[in-house]
Amino acid sequence: MTHSRSALLVTMGAVLTLTLASCGGGSSLLPSASLKSQITPGVGFDVDTNDAGEITNIVLVQPSVRFFAQAGSTGATVERYSVEYFNSAGQEIIPSGNQVSGTMNVRVQPGRRCTSEDGQTPLVGDACTLFSKNLDYAPGPPSDGPSVALLPGSIARAYLESRAGGQNVNDFQARVTFSGRADNGSTFSFTDSYNIIHPLRLTAGGGN
Repeated sequence: MTHSRSALLVTMGAVLTLTLASCGGGSSLLPSASLKSQITPGVGFDVDTNDAGEITNIVLVQPSVRFFAQAGSTGATVERYSVEYFNSAGQEIIPSGNQVSGTMNVRVQPGRRCTSEDGQTPLVGDACTLFSKNLDYAPGPPSDGPSVALLPGSIARAYLESRAGGQNVNDFQARVTFSGRADNGSTFSFTDSYNIIHPLRLTAGGGN
């Protein structure tokens, strides 16, 4: 009798594990955080000039940041960001002082979809659990973060100086790394690269 009960429990456990593993193409029971960022309108700056065409002010853009969980990703909280800047040759634009960083607190919903119990209403993100009806993995809904200063005046000036010196600045990049903690307790980080855009203007502060 004892052996039969143990075998039944093992079988039920195997079925549950198989069911969860098969949903969404074999993702694990505790998936990791897999996120992407979207920065609008981009990482860049503009300049003010006088009647003679001379630069009088550098206008720094503070873009908004939006996050998405990729299909199958657990939910997560983005807590920090750091940015490094590289020229077309992949070298640091400024050998020292080439990084800015800051904190944020943005909850990103998981990458899954399902339906309501009656099967009539499609649901996404936190509305779906591992036991929801018609559970599947799909990109999560967008999560909006704050507007952040991703480009300092020193990098903008170096960009302008490089262009004035005849250097190709089309591929100057800001590599933005976001990090934080996933719902399953693990830590994560990911890096997205954005070309530095000039001219780019948005309501923002200026600096020389």
